[in-house]
Amino acid sequence: MAAASVILGLLAFLFMVGGLFTAMVPVMGSVLSFGAPVLGLFGMVFGGVAMSRANQMGDSNGLAITGLVVSAISFFLGLLFALTCGMCNACVTAAAMNPQPNGGAWSPGGPTGPAFGGPTTGTTGPSGPSPAGWGGPTPTGGTAPPLPVGAVPGDDVCERAERCCLAFADGDADFCGGAVGAARRGDAPEEACRTLLDGYVQGFETTDREVAEVCRAPSAAAGGPPVCTDHCVHARDGECDDGRPGSQTDLCVPGSDCADCGPLQGASWSAGGRCDESCPSSGDGECDDGRPGAHTDLCAPGTDCADCGA
Repeated sequence: MAAASVILGLLAFLFMVGGLFTAMVPVMGSVLSFGAPVLGLFGMVFGGVAMSRANQMGDSNGLAITGLVVSAISFFLGLLFALTCGMCNACVTAAAMNPQPNGGAWSPGGPTGPAFGGPTTGTTGPSGPSPAGWGGPTPTGGTAPPLPVGAVPGDDVCERAERCCLAFADGDADFCGGAVGAARRGDAPEEACRTLLDGYVQGFETTDREVAEVCRAPSAAAGGPPVCTDHCVHARDGECDDGRPGSQTDLCVPGSDCADCGPLQGASWSAGGRCDESCPSSGDGECDDGRPGAHTDLCAPGTDCADCGA
């Protein structure tokens, strides 16, 4: 048993070294990494039993002590390695044993998205695919969902967010592609991209830089009303809640409940409609409520009348 203890201790050390060099090899790396502390543990048991028998019989216990020490060192080193790099082996093995169905961004041969530096699938615009209904492909056998009221065909908010990010981050494509790519793959890509876009616009303001033109939403037509959305939390409840003339409530800003209130008309945000200075950046010398000719669309139409006029 003393000899077996020495052999097991040496094998445990060899397994640990082998696991180090096969860290990214599925299955083999895991077997070697987690096998090292197991062999070391058995070597300690054999060494302890051999030393006890040698003491009882009055024989030399030098070999037993050597096996016990070697096995103990191999066990603790192997255990430390298994809890660190060995976990990486396990992750690689799990990924190899359970690839994503139909390929994926992380599976061999799978499609890659904009955040992974690969080509995108589907009809692409300046910086990636457009969702259905926003200039992208229509699903086979179906019809594209209708555009939001007053929205401009081809105005992909994710593309606009990426262009705005590039302008804000001085062309850092890796940074912008990763952020916008993650938003595109989320459950609500349009909302996520709009949140990113708002953050980039605020970044321009907080750094005292002029907001880039690519960050602004296009108007429905030259000289026409700005884009109308359903960002009001009470949108689509059957009641007009954005405070325009004739609306039931003014829980939200004008132009944010177009599903219930209808498209923005000139009278809804110009003379005759509600006009105030509720925009946080009102009075800064720049028109920020998104009307035609405004510097930015940070706020809803009619909320920066100090700078945009009635």
